[in-house]
Amino acid sequence: MRKRFVIFGHKRHGKDTVCEYIQAKYGINFISSSLFIAQHHLFEVMREEHGYQSIEECFEDRGNHRAYWFNFIRNYTLVDPTKLAREIFASNEVYCGIRSDIEFEAMREQGLFDLAIYVDAAERLPMEDPDSMKLTKYHGDIIVDNNGDLETLYKRLDRLFQAMGYEDITKKKKAA
Repeated sequence: MRKRFVIFGHKRHGKDTVCEYIQAKYGINFISSSLFIAQHHLFEVMREEHGYQSIEECFEDRGNHRAYWFNFIRNYTLVDPTKLAREIFASNEVYCGIRSDIEFEAMREQGLFDLAIYVDAAERLPMEDPDSMKLTKYHGDIIVDNNGDLETLYKRLDRLFQAMGYEDITKKKKAA
């Protein structure tokens, strides 16, 4: 059975970059929690109020309504803090973008993920407001430093995922 990961960090710190890389390089599939919630629930709620024409437009504007998205997910998971995680993990190995400490701790307690990876770019980017991010680097099992260039980030990810036994699927594609 493949491992399940939670990848999180402050806005714009590189979570999606990390997930896109490990998907392309190691075949580890993911979805952003924001994209998932937009596709399945939030777009219909926000479309009228904000005049969104598509899920993609709603998703792309999420940075302007970060606290609203956080509160929507918090309310969505109020009765069962693991609800969103179970939905995401039903077809993905990575839950990208968790921000709730309550949701995170419930997931950890129920063993829904194998490793929590915090993406840190705090030396070059601001931290987000605590009204929309309740997790810190101390929630992570691993902290991936993203304060340098992209090449350095990719090398760190390669060392981490190869140490866990993941094979580079791009080499197989080139050989074929």
